[in-house]
Amino acid sequence: MLPRHAVALVVTVGVLLAPAVGVLPATVAASDAANQPVRIDSCTVIDEPGEYVLTSDIEDSTAGVCIDIRSSDVHFDGDRHTVSGNLSREAINETITGPPPRTRVGVGVTVRSNERVENVTVHHVTVTNWNHGLLAENVTSANVSGVHAFENGGGIVLDDANDVTVHESNASRNLILGVIVDARSGNRTANNAIVGNELKDNGVFGAAMFTSSNATIADNTAFRNAFGIYAFGVQNSTIAANSVWDNRYGVVLEGFRSNATNVADANGTDADASAADASAADLGVQPEAVNATNARSNVLVNNVVRNSTAAALAFVAADDNVALGNDLSDTGPADGQYYPFRTNASAAVVAEDARNNTIVDARASDAADWIYAGFNGSSTAVLNATTDAGPVSFSGSDVGVGRAVETPPFPRNNYSVGVDLNVTTFGENTSLQVAFQYDDASLDAFAASEDDLDVSRYDADAANWTVVAGDVEVNPNLNTVAASLDGVEGLVVLLAEKGDYENETAGGNETANGTTTETGNETTNASTTEAGTENETGPERAARTAGASLAPAIGVASGPDAVVPNSGLATEPAVAAPSPRPGSWNP
Repeated sequence: MLPRHAVALVVTVGVLLAPAVGVLPATVAASDAANQPVRIDSCTVIDEPGEYVLTSDIEDSTAGVCIDIRSSDVHFDGDRHTVSGNLSREAINETITGPPPRTRVGVGVTVRSNERVENVTVHHVTVTNWNHGLLAENVTSANVSGVHAFENGGGIVLDDANDVTVHESNASRNLILGVIVDARSGNRTANNAIVGNELKDNGVFGAAMFTSSNATIADNTAFRNAFGIYAFGVQNSTIAANSVWDNRYGVVLEGFRSNATNVADANGTDADASAADASAADLGVQPEAVNATNARSNVLVNNVVRNSTAAALAFVAADDNVALGNDLSDTGPADGQYYPFRTNASAAVVAEDARNNTIVDARASDAADWIYAGFNGSSTAVLNATTDAGPVSFSGSDVGVGRAVETPPFPRNNYSVGVDLNVTTFGENTSLQVAFQYDDASLDAFAASEDDLDVSRYDADAANWTVVAGDVEVNPNLNTVAASLDGVEGLVVLLAEKGDYENETAGGNETANGTTTETGNETTNASTTEAGTENETGPERAARTAGASLAPAIGVASGPDAVVPNSGLATEPAVAAPSPRPGSWNP
């Protein structure tokens, strides 16, 4: 049902489809009375089209499947009643170690048939103490709303699904899954949506979307899960306006890796990830029909992703994605290595085996380790990211870029006018191009000019500062200094040499961007001036602030289409304001 390399490492399918022997439910048929729903007060098989309403709670059911929908064109209304099984959390947990059974049992509400089921609605029902709270398989045009799934193995699961929507529902305290929608079969026009749900305290996934195209994950709140929002093998999809707090990983895009590896699962135990072909076979897809990396061409916009212990945003074997205006603050420190990652790096943005992803106008303040960490050939452009010390733009491969918190004393009569960076190389093919941003006021404060600007690095072994040689370009029209830092490690800063400034300070560092370094004695609180026009779009502003030499290097020319081709989204993304942690859900 789910790709082995993405889920079997955290749990076998057995936990979701656990064996159980229960009482067979009765069968009901649609009422003959016109426009009158069939009233249900016990576990039931629904095998004819029509409207059905639950009239009372069903408690401690021993049925293998309680509400069993086997027909198309069914509208099931739980009328805010509860369907509860008799499985304890311990009983559900015990099934993890067993082999997956061949039947779907231990389910509160199921939608299934030998033929594809279409046009089914399930709403206003609470399901608890089941292997699956709600399980729908082989469905088209299904609508799930107002469902409260808690303390199950999997909360709300739609498998082999096209054109389905899960919205205004709650999935909490489930052992493995909150809400998961899987298009299976490599369906490239699935049009599935997970919208407006509350997803909290689930063991692995808050919301997960598998192998869908044109999918939407929006307006959800996901907190205290291992993965807040997880999208595997999705294309041309949108992840927008979600509030994602206090997860290990906030938002993860993953595709098919091209080689097997030994990694750690969400519980910290080792397991072997399958190769791409094996993963495709798990999904019922012929390997030749699947791109080696197929989580691509997605847009992530205006999400608030905070307090992630490992990464706010992660790309794993995911290419050509664009993130606009996301708040990726307060990340780290990571507490270990977890599937699907091969490292334990903690950053606002982490990338592994990922190519040509672009991050525009992100807020990346309070990152414990890195603003960005990329591995295994990953190439990413970060444009106009807001840090604690100011904006920063860079394009890099196999490199870690963070804000330097402490800096040794600068050379005499020099002061910092940009964001001080800490750079680490991850591999032999590291590349990094940075566009430091400055403003005219910061130069005027010390009677300096563009001719006095240099990009310098600190050599810890020699305990001195050296000017970075090579391709450095000062652009006074854009107020940027772009520098190629391939192979450079350590502290890298943009320094200006003071002119005829009367109050020289010996020893200590000075900055002109409103921040004080740990060793500094003097700051100038100059206000930042904005170059450019009032009407420029977000991507245009990002291209400008990236600097003339940086923009071509990352494929940003001019205008929004260079960054977000055919996205259909507004091209003036505003960084989402920090939203409060979501409150309790009331069915």
